[in-house]
Amino acid sequence: MLYGGNDIYTLMQVDHFREMICVDQRDDRLCRFCLVTATLTIEQYCQRKLLRKTHVEMLDAQYDTVVPLREYPVKEIKSIHLMTGSVSEKIGLELYGLSPACGVDAGLTQYVIFSPSLVRKRDNARIRATYRAGYQRNGIPADLAAACLELAYWNFNRMKAREMGMSVGREGKREDYPFEKTMPQNVAKLLEPYRRKTL
Repeated sequence: MLYGGNDIYTLMQVDHFREMICVDQRDDRLCRFCLVTATLTIEQYCQRKLLRKTHVEMLDAQYDTVVPLREYPVKEIKSIHLMTGSVSEKIGLELYGLSPACGVDAGLTQYVIFSPSLVRKRDNARIRATYRAGYQRNGIPADLAAACLELAYWNFNRMKAREMGMSVGREGKREDYPFEKTMPQNVAKLLEPYRRKTL
């Protein structure tokens, strides 16, 4: 759910945002919009999903024993299945592991490590992984929440002043321009540790 109720897709709770920027509930709809937009923009910039949810991913693992998962940090692997045509076979826990281990937030991609015996058995089968990854809503790192706050507030002020698509140019004169292609520099600095990295 994006905009309704209290359960919106955002890195910061709406009431905390309103309190931080000192506005009341009359601006609730705009606050929600700015928070959701900031969260989605941050995820796009970081090239990863940051809020915890369940992911189902077909792993590109024809003959490899070490295969990266797209999202991180991984909280748990729910299941891994070997898919041959329409037949699905669950892989036992003894045939794979995760590195770094579940619950470790090293800011790096995590890898499923398969047993060599599974690689031999795999033939032309595909592998489907179901896992939970991302940060829990009540466990968002402080710098990530600060980036969401700053980006949402930046958009909030521009929308309240009806300056979307406007920029201050030379000598304080406003100049029209297409929407900014980059986010504010201070937000980008806060997000640097969360951008997708691989070993």
